Amino acid sequence: MGLVIEVTDYHALVIEPPPAPDETGMRGKQGVTGELKPRLVEIAQSNKTIKNALYGMTGQPTYDDVWNYVLLRYWVCHWFSETLNGCRIHYHDSNPRKEADWYRPFYHAMLVRAESQHRNEIGMPSAFTNDQFGMLPIMYTTFMNFVLDGSEYPDLAWREHYKEDIEAGRLRPPTF
Repeated sequence: MGLVIEVTDYHALVIEPPPAPDETGMRGKQGVTGELKPRLVEIAQSNKTIKNALYGMTGQPTYDDVWNYVLLRYWVCHWFSETLNGCRIHYHDSNPRKEADWYRPFYHAMLVRAESQHRNEIGMPSAFTNDQFGMLPIMYTTFMNFVLDGSEYPDLAWREHYKEDIEAGRLRPPTF
């Protein structure tokens, strides 16, 4: 799970803004905008992990310095997380119905968490227009609790927990 958190921290930063195509297929899903990539230098100045990594490489990082670091970390983490996901599937720690497996919805939820966190770090407004109290990113983040609790189907448990919010259209988890 830690790899999913780390890969989504970088994934939120590599998604191209509109109108460029989004090769990852995540932009446009609730809470995922593609608005962060143009602000990489600003994020690198406020995000402790990126700031520390770049401090050891260069005194005043340029956009290209930040981009190269972020893209490399994204691909390394992506490779490891997808490898572990493949192992999880091989050992039948997944829903036998591939379209109902919990990994992609969990990945989306952690991507929402990452984008929200990066936005907060640089003072950007929320990606949620229908979130008066700032609870939607927190609701997505709680998906992690259902995974850690060992729920057989954490996506189902999470959806049932937020059934009213989903039915009201406030929380819009994607289907994959």
